[in-house]
Amino acid sequence: MERVALVTGGAKRVGRAVAEHAARLGYRVAVTFHRSPVEPCSDATLNDRLIPIGPIDFADPGAVERLRDSFCSRFDRLDLLVNNASLYLPDADPRAQLQMQVNFHAPLALVESMRSTFADDSLVVNMLDVLAERPRRGWKNYCASKSALWSATRGLALELAPRTRVCGIAPGVVDWPADMSDVEKQRYLKSVPLGRPGSPMDVARCVEFLALHGTYANGEIIRLDGGRHLKR
Repeated sequence: MERVALVTGGAKRVGRAVAEHAARLGYRVAVTFHRSPVEPCSDATLNDRLIPIGPIDFADPGAVERLRDSFCSRFDRLDLLVNNASLYLPDADPRAQLQMQVNFHAPLALVESMRSTFADDSLVVNMLDVLAERPRRGWKNYCASKSALWSATRGLALELAPRTRVCGIAPGVVDWPADMSDVEKQRYLKSVPLGRPGSPMDVARCVEFLALHGTYANGEIIRLDGGRHLKR
């Protein structure tokens, strides 16, 4: 039977890499988007495996049920759920308070809403952030939302076993912010033992490992940051 994945926030950047890679692995992939539409793949063979759903704004508490209805009108099972959609805003941004809804409440609500569709041996991957462990000054709302999801990931791993596993991936920089200067990039890399940034494909391959190879992993949080978490 054909495997089905759902990747939230999969129109661009890391989410897009995860969605395309899952399609290459043979999944049919439902991809949610908010403002950025899901553009056609450069590899045309993947286009019929990526199914856009949206626009979905997870700041709206009703978005999860609309997503579920749309998903279930197309699919009758879910093998892989990647909770990737996220807001990344400093405390000074007037929308900062929305981050707890988008980054924490919405992923939990989506897991609960989709629970009846999970196939046997299914997997939920929550996209976290190493900042959940190392809060950044001026970003407490964002860091708190990811810290809450970090804890919930472990709780869900207990709650959904043995049918469904739940793991998390906590990246460092795997896709440079557009407004980050070269000086800031070099300063960041000095704190990374591997001395280089990651890439969206590093995340996609990590999802592949958890879904297809690391099938005894449950409740694990993989810090995908080149070792930066080791330096204090």
